[in-house]
Amino acid sequence: MKLIHKFIFCCISLFLFTVLLSAQTPPAVQQDLMNFEPGELIVKLKDNVDAGITYAENGKAVSSFNIGELLSIEDKVASSKVMFHQKGIEASIANSEKMKAVYMAKGMTNPKDPLTMKNIFVLKTSDEQENILQLIQQIKDDPNVEYAEPNYIYGIDDFEVGEIITAEEASKMSTSNSMIDVNDPLYSSQNNIVQTNIDDVWEQYTTGDGSQVIAILDTGVDYTHPDLEANIWINEAELNGVAGYDDDENGYIDDIRGWDFINIDNAPLDDNMHGTHVAGIAGAVGNNGIGIAGAAWNVKLMPIKVFQSTGQGNAATIADGVEYASSNGATIINMSFGSYAESSTLKLALENAYATAILVAAAGNDGICIGPEGACKAFFPAAYNYILGIEDRFPSYSNWDNDGPIFSLYTDLWNYELNSPGTQILSTIPNGGYGVLTGTSMSAPLVSGALALYAEVKPDDSKELMFGNLINTTGEVYVDFLEAIEVVPTPKLTVLSIMKRDTINNQNGNTFIEPGETIEILPLIKNYWGPTDDVRVGIEFAEFEDQTKATIVQNEIQIGSISAYASLQDLEETLKITISEGVANNVDIKFNLTAWSGPDQEYMSDPTEIVINVKNAILLFGVYSEDMTLTADKEYLVTNNLIFLGNSVLTIKPGVTLKFSDQTSLNMQQNSKMIANGTKDSIITLTSETDRWAGIKFPSQVRSELSFAKVKYISLDGGSNGVLFDSAADNIDVENVIFKNNTLYKFASGGPSYTGQPKSGFNKINVDENFFTQFVFWFRTAPSWYTTRFDDINISNITTNGINESAIWFTNTDFATVSDMKINVFSFSNPDTRYRGYLFKTDGNEIVKNVYAYPGSAKIDIINPNIWDAYNNPATSSVIDRTFFSLVPYEGAHGVVWKIEVNGFDAQDEYALLDPLGVGTHEFKVYFNREMDTSVDPQVSYGVTIPYNQKIITETGSWSSDGKIYTVTHEVNIGAADGINRIRVQDAQDLDYFKIPVEDSRFNFLLQSAGSASSGFLAQGGLGKIDLEWAAPSSDELDDALGYNMYRYQVDADGVESTPVKLNESLIVEDTDESTTGVYYSDFNVVEGQTYFYKYKILRTSFEETDYSNAVSTAPLTSTLGDSNGDFAVDVLDLVHDVDYILGNNPTPFIFVAGDVNADLAINVLDIVGTVDIILNPSSTSDSTVGSNGIQFYPSEAIGNANFTWEGNDLYVESNFKIGGIQLAFNTDFEYVLSEDLPTIEHLDYTQEDSKILMLYSFNNTMIASSKTKILTRLDASQEFDIEQAVVGTTTGSKLTAVLNNGVLSTIDAPFQNKNLQFLNLFPNPTEGVVNLEYYLPEQMDGVVAKVYDMLGRLVHIQVLENREGISKTPMELSRLKTGNYIVLITANKGGSIKNIANKKLIVK
Repeated sequence: MKLIHKFIFCCISLFLFTVLLSAQTPPAVQQDLMNFEPGELIVKLKDNVDAGITYAENGKAVSSFNIGELLSIEDKVASSKVMFHQKGIEASIANSEKMKAVYMAKGMTNPKDPLTMKNIFVLKTSDEQENILQLIQQIKDDPNVEYAEPNYIYGIDDFEVGEIITAEEASKMSTSNSMIDVNDPLYSSQNNIVQTNIDDVWEQYTTGDGSQVIAILDTGVDYTHPDLEANIWINEAELNGVAGYDDDENGYIDDIRGWDFINIDNAPLDDNMHGTHVAGIAGAVGNNGIGIAGAAWNVKLMPIKVFQSTGQGNAATIADGVEYASSNGATIINMSFGSYAESSTLKLALENAYATAILVAAAGNDGICIGPEGACKAFFPAAYNYILGIEDRFPSYSNWDNDGPIFSLYTDLWNYELNSPGTQILSTIPNGGYGVLTGTSMSAPLVSGALALYAEVKPDDSKELMFGNLINTTGEVYVDFLEAIEVVPTPKLTVLSIMKRDTINNQNGNTFIEPGETIEILPLIKNYWGPTDDVRVGIEFAEFEDQTKATIVQNEIQIGSISAYASLQDLEETLKITISEGVANNVDIKFNLTAWSGPDQEYMSDPTEIVINVKNAILLFGVYSEDMTLTADKEYLVTNNLIFLGNSVLTIKPGVTLKFSDQTSLNMQQNSKMIANGTKDSIITLTSETDRWAGIKFPSQVRSELSFAKVKYISLDGGSNGVLFDSAADNIDVENVIFKNNTLYKFASGGPSYTGQPKSGFNKINVDENFFTQFVFWFRTAPSWYTTRFDDINISNITTNGINESAIWFTNTDFATVSDMKINVFSFSNPDTRYRGYLFKTDGNEIVKNVYAYPGSAKIDIINPNIWDAYNNPATSSVIDRTFFSLVPYEGAHGVVWKIEVNGFDAQDEYALLDPLGVGTHEFKVYFNREMDTSVDPQVSYGVTIPYNQKIITETGSWSSDGKIYTVTHEVNIGAADGINRIRVQDAQDLDYFKIPVEDSRFNFLLQSAGSASSGFLAQGGLGKIDLEWAAPSSDELDDALGYNMYRYQVDADGVESTPVKLNESLIVEDTDESTTGVYYSDFNVVEGQTYFYKYKILRTSFEETDYSNAVSTAPLTSTLGDSNGDFAVDVLDLVHDVDYILGNNPTPFIFVAGDVNADLAINVLDIVGTVDIILNPSSTSDSTVGSNGIQFYPSEAIGNANFTWEGNDLYVESNFKIGGIQLAFNTDFEYVLSEDLPTIEHLDYTQEDSKILMLYSFNNTMIASSKTKILTRLDASQEFDIEQAVVGTTTGSKLTAVLNNGVLSTIDAPFQNKNLQFLNLFPNPTEGVVNLEYYLPEQMDGVVAKVYDMLGRLVHIQVLENREGISKTPMELSRLKTGNYIVLITANKGGSIKNIANKKLIVK
C-alpha cells in the first residue's frame, strides 16, 4: 500500500466544457482540466487598454479600474486585483521580442507574438458558485480581452513515501567508500548521485562554490534543518535592514529567506515534507558529517512557498512565486509540480523568467505519454520547450515523452528532455529527519542541483547549448552530467517540418496540390546540438516511390548557419517539384529530405519522409448564385464553406460522393435549394475527406430534397450551431437517408413555422451510431404550427455525454399531442455511469399523447426506466401516454433487428427465463421489422466485450417465407467465452438495399460452455491430499487441447471467495493408460480441517485458456498419529518418510499433523522415537495427550535432562532415562568416528543450512543406556567447534532437555519444505524495539524487502533483507514506532515482478 499525498480537486463542472473531454482522456487529465479555484478567474486585457495601473512605492501594480464594467459583467465581479510588480512587468515587455526569437530558433512555425505580464487581473465573483467556464465564454471575445482563463489548481502530484529516518538514527549510520571522500552518513544510500555521474563531477571539477541560486517553488522548506541551514539563500538587504520595512524595495517586507505566498509572510516553512525533500536533493550541505549530500554541496536555496499543506496551489500564486524568483536573483528555478491544464498566466511568468534563469520541472507521475496522439496529454510546465522536463526512465509511474526529447508533433514543440532517477530517493524532511520518497518530483531537483555545478564549470554556455549537451550525452538510462560538461558538441541536424507553396508561376495558391503545378518546399531545419555553418538540404524520392508522379526541379539548396538548439528556414531559396499531369485524386507522393553540413557531409540528418497529397478533384468553395450540377463521373471536394444564394439550385445526381474538408459546410441561403435524390442502387454520399465536416444549413425559403443518401462524419459544436436540422430549416424533405458516425448537439427540432411555409419532412431515416450532446429530436411547437413530419425513423446505437439527455424530447406547456410520428427507438445510452440516456423525455405540464413509437421492447418494466417523466422523476409533472406505444416496430421504416430469440426465448425481454447455454446445439432467431433481401444473410456473432464478435456463427441459416425471420442453428463448443454474452447482428439489407444498423446493444445470454463440459469433475479427500479427476473433452467439443491448469480457492465465513491460485507448475495432461482413462491431479499442499474449492482451465494450442470449469470442493481426511505418509497404517514406511522430511527432500504427501507426534510444530528425532513407540506399543497411551482435533499427541514438555560433556576429544551423554534418539547440530563440519560403546543403531550425517547434523535413532527401539555413554571422538584436536542445537528423546517418545556446559541447547527443526516464500516467525511479539524476522526462500530472489505498515495503511518502515535460499533471520529496529498494532510484509521480487508476499501482525508496546 502506498501513502499518497494528493492535492484536493475542486469539483466545478460546466456542461459545454465536459463535452470536449474525450472518452479516451485519462482520469487524471479530466480532473486537472476541471480543477480550478471556485469563484475566481484570470483576465488579461490587451496591452493597449488603459487599465489605470500605477505602481506603489514597493513596485506592486495597483489599479482601481472597474474591469467588470469594461467587460459588462459588473454585477458578477466582487473584486479584482492586478498581478505582478513593476520590475517583472517591465522585464516581460523587454523580453517579449526575445522570447519570439527563442521560439523561432527552437523551430516553432509562425509563433504568435509573445504576450507581456501587463494588465493581468485576478477577478473574484460575487457568487462563489458562479459558473466560471460559462463566464469566460461570455467575455473571451470582448475586443479588450487578450485571454480569460480559470485560476487552475496545480499540484505537487502523487508521490510515494518510503522509509523515514530521524536525525539521531542517521547519525549512527556509517558511510561508504567513494572516489571522493564523503563523510555524510547516508551518502551510501544516494544511488541517484552515482547513476548520473554527479560524484565524478565532484571529483574532477567542483562541489559548488555558492554562486548559484536555486529557487524551490514548493510547499516551503524547513530552513532550520541542520543539513540545509547553511545553504539557505539570505536576502542580505533585509537581514541587515530595518525590521518591518521593505529594505530592498522588492515589494516584500523582511523576506530574509524567501517568501510564503500561501500565508503571506516571510516564513516559507514546509508543512508537507515535499518541499524540504526537494531542497535536500538539490542542495543539502555536503561533507558536513550528517545526513546526505545534495547534488551541489555549496549552493543557495531560495524557499518560495506556493503550495498549501495539502499539496495544491493555484496558477496565480505560482506565477507570483516565479516572478519573485526571477526578480530576486534565482539562476535556476525548480518546479516539482504540474497540471494537465495549461495556464497562460503562469506561462507568461515563466517566459519572463527564462531570460535570467534555467527552468526545471517534473514530468508528472501518472504514466501518461506526452502525445499528442491517443490518450496522451502534455503536463505543464514541464512540456514547454524552454523548460527542462524531467521524467524517470523505467518506472511505470513516470509520465514520458513518446517521441523522444528532440521531436514533437505539437505545434509548440512540447517535450520532456531528460531522464533522472526518482525512485526511492533519500533526502531531508522537516524537523531534522530524512525520508525516502518516489516520484518525478525527486528527479527534477537532482537535475537542478547538478545544473548549478554545470553553470559554474561552463558559465559561457548558452541555455540552448546546455540543453544540447545534456540531451545528446544522456546514457542508456539517465543523464550523465560529467559527460555533458566534458563533451565537445557537434552539429545534430534534423528536418523539423516543411512549408509548401503553390504560388510560383502565377499558380492559384489555393494550398491544394494539383496536377501540373510546381510546388515549392521550404524545409525548417533544427540543430539540436553544436553550432554549424553551411547547412544544406536536399530532396529525393522515397524508396520504391513511383517517380512518374512528379519531377524534382530543384533538388538541393543552401540554408546557412545555425547556432546550438536553434532552427532556420530560408523563405527565398526553395526546393521545387512539379506534379505530373493526370495524377489521380487523393494520391500521395513520398519524398525524403536530408540536411547536412561539413565539408564532407559528416554531419548529416536522418532522412525525413514528407508526403505530398495530390488533389485531382473539382474543388468547391465560396459563394454561388447560379445553378450547379454534380455528377457521379467526377470527384468533388468542398475545401471551404460552400454557400448558395438567390434562386440557385444545387443538383446532386445519383452516385455522387461529395467530400468536405475539415469543418467545412454547405449553406443553402435565401431562395436557393438543394435537389439530391439518389436511387436505392446508386446512393449519394456526403462525408468528410479526413476527419469531420460541419454539415448542411437550410435557412432557405425554398424546399430542398435529400433522398437515398448517406450522411457521415459531421461534427458540430454545441448550442444552436450544433443542430443538423434546426427550427429554421423549414424546408427540407429527407427520405431514405442514413445518418451515421456523426457528432452533433442534436439532430432536429420541430419549431414554429413563422413564414407560414410548410415545414420539413423526415421519412424512412436511419440515425445510427452517432454521438449527440443532447437529443436527436426535439418537439416544442403548438399543434396549429406543427407541420414537420417524422415518419418511419430508426434511432439506434446513439451515445451521449449529456446529463440525463434523451433521444426524443417533448417540451411545451401548451403542447399535448403529437401526430403522424412513427419512430423505432432502440438505444440511447451514456457511457458515464453516473448519468443515463433516456429514449423519451418530457418536462412540460401536460400528457403527451399520440406518441406512435416502438420503444425497443414490449415489456413495460424494461420501457419505464428509459422514460423521463412524472412516473419516475419528480422534477416534471408531465407524462408520456404509453398506450400509444407499439408492441412491434413500424414496418415502414428501413430494415432493423427488433428481436432475437435464443432457444425460443426473447434474449432481451425474457432473458431471466433463458437457461444458460452449454456445449451443444442452440437455435438463434433474428426478427426484422420488414421484409428483407433474403439473398444477403446477416452475420450473427456474440462475445463478452466490445465489439461482441469474438465468436462468429458460421453455420448457414434460413429465412422465413415472408423474409422477416432469419434462423440459424449453432453448435457451442468449449472455448467460447463463458459469462454474459452480447449478440451482434450486422450486414443484412432490406429491399431498398439499405444495410441494417448494427444491433449490439440489447440482446444477451449466459454461456457456460466450459462448465457444462466438466460435469464429471470430482474431488476426493485423502490423507494429506485431495485427488481430482475429470474427463477430457471429446474432439467434437474441443480439438486443440494442450493440457490443463488447476486453480484452487477458499471461501470465508461470509461467503467471500479468495482469488484462485494456479497449483500446477507443469501442464496437467490426460492419462493415456487404458485402464485409467481421464485426467488426474493431486493437491498435497492441504491442511486438515480446511475445505478447498477447485476449478480448472483448458490450455489450447493457441496458448489461450478457456474459462473455468464447474467448481468442486472437499476437505482432506483426518489422519492417525504417526501416519505421516497417509497410507492408513503406522509402520516403518512412516519412519522412512519422517527421515526423508528431516533431510529436506519434501516427500509428498507429508501429513504434518500426523508426523509431528508431540505437537511441537517441529519434525525431528523426537517424532521418530515417538513413532517407533506407536509401532511397538500401539495400545499405549500412557505418555500421550489429546489434541484439539481429537488426535492424541505425545507430550512436548521435557521429562528430564540429557547432559553432554567433552572429555578431551570425546563427546559423552548422560541421563536418568533410556535414550531412543539423539539429533545434534554442530556449528561447523568436522571429522569423527562413532563410539564403539553405542549399540547397533541407525545414524545420519547431513548438512542443514550452515550446520553439520548428526542423528542417531533406531527403527526397533534400540536404546542408549541411561548411564554415561560416549557418542563420538573427533579426529582433529586443533579444530574449534561445539554443539549449538540438540534434540534428545526417550524410547517412549518423551522429550529430554539437552544441556551442554550447564546451558540448555535449543531444538532442531527439519529444513523448510515449501516452494514459496514463508514468513516463519516474528519475535519477540509484542516487542518494545528490536524484532527478529525469520523467513524462508525457496531460491535466491532478485531482492527481498520487509515493509511495516500501520493500521491506516501508511508505510512507516522499510528494510532490505538478506537474500539467500533457505531460512534466514534478520533483526529489525522499530523502537521509534508508537505503541500499537502493525502489519509486517515481506516481498520477494524476481524477474521484475513480485514473486511472493507474506505478512504477520506485530504489536509494539
